[in-house]
Amino acid sequence: MKVIEPGHIYELPSIDAPGMQYLVFINTQTGQEHSGTISQEVIRVLIDRLKHKDAQVPCIENKDLIYHARMMLLTYEARAYRRKIDKLNGSDEEHSSFRERDKDVPFDDLGWFGGPRTGIEMEPVGKDGHLEVQVFPHFLTPQPVNLRIADV
Repeated sequence: MKVIEPGHIYELPSIDAPGMQYLVFINTQTGQEHSGTISQEVIRVLIDRLKHKDAQVPCIENKDLIYHARMMLLTYEARAYRRKIDKLNGSDEEHSSFRERDKDVPFDDLGWFGGPRTGIEMEPVGKDGHLEVQVFPHFLTPQPVNLRIADV
């Protein structure tokens, strides 16, 4: 792998033929803009490939790789969800720091709660490449638990 433009363009060797392949990520930095994909789409491709390989020759390592790739995708999508909630998409500002792992988002590695639960990589994405999910503000507000001693 050779870095052509840090964070955005990579040259990858072809394994069974001469030549190179290129992986290009979108660049929205002023004066350097160009089209490309986003990391989440590459992770979705890797998950699909891993599922294909596991269907051919099942093994625990494939299942572990699928799980960890889904967790990577979940973390990217949780970040995007929080930025949408805080109305910070397209800005350099940090999103809210409240989070307890991924309990403040309405999805996990299997997808959106209430959905088909076939894997986060199978959930529909919007024009921005991120999950199309509804905003549920109650996920961002910790709910106080009022217990009386007698209830415990």
